[in-house]
Amino acid sequence: MMTLSQKQLKERMHYIGSSEAKIIASADMVKWRDLIDEKASAIPKIFPKAIQNKMNAGSFMEPYVLDEFTIISGMEIDSFQLGRTRVETINGVGVPIHSTYDALQVGGDRVPIEAKCHWGMSSIEDLCDWYSAQCQHHIFSADTDYCYLVAFFGLNAQVQYRKIKRDQEYIDLYLHNAHKFWNWYENDIEPKEAVDALMPAEWTDMFNMSVTELEGYDSRLESEINLNAQSIRNERLAKEDAEKAKIELRHLIPDKCRKLTAELTGNLKGYTMDIIRMKGRESSIYIKKQRMKEAS
Repeated sequence: MMTLSQKQLKERMHYIGSSEAKIIASADMVKWRDLIDEKASAIPKIFPKAIQNKMNAGSFMEPYVLDEFTIISGMEIDSFQLGRTRVETINGVGVPIHSTYDALQVGGDRVPIEAKCHWGMSSIEDLCDWYSAQCQHHIFSADTDYCYLVAFFGLNAQVQYRKIKRDQEYIDLYLHNAHKFWNWYENDIEPKEAVDALMPAEWTDMFNMSVTELEGYDSRLESEINLNAQSIRNERLAKEDAEKAKIELRHLIPDKCRKLTAELTGNLKGYTMDIIRMKGRESSIYIKKQRMKEAS
């Protein structure tokens, strides 16, 4: 998202936009108050340089991401930044829900398509959860049964997408929060009772279940699960211990020392350890078995 123009900032004063959906869903009163101040003042939010650069890169990449979506999905789309506002009246208060769609599927129900760029380690499923509020906001404003989320993953240079189905229960709860927010923003009526933060929407037909519901679940399988879980936990704890040990060992190497060597004793007798200073990064630690000297 590029920095909003003054015209866009003034338009934003008159509705809840899809980019604000995550804050509405969070039910965080501090964030709500900040958003109210931003909307009322029509002053652009200032982001740290690194975050703004990522946002600018995402906006620049959007046409490419949408082009790739058409190739891998086989769909025809309209990407002219079309917008729609749908007003939902709740307890006598009209709540304007607005979306500016990155693209719409051509034909049929004109299904919304939301494009993202992701520079971290998250999966497409993680992003579907992360952008639940925005996607369900789009689905409500477009009055469709689903939308699409497509993302470019910068670390592996891949484009993936998922179909996000409508979660009416989530939308009802989201509209409840939106009503509380808008009543505060428009009428200065701050919510008196607690407003619940929303969990990610049920966006897929896949389901959740307990292991106890698995066919053939018995005490033997329960023991195997517990044993395997303990092994995973032990591995994590061992990794944490190893990281702490590396930090302590790296502190031993003196300034200007390139390699610090130790002949290990006790249970590690017969092994050597080398701590080697690396240019531009942390020292490397190698533990290896000593070669046996050949008899002369």
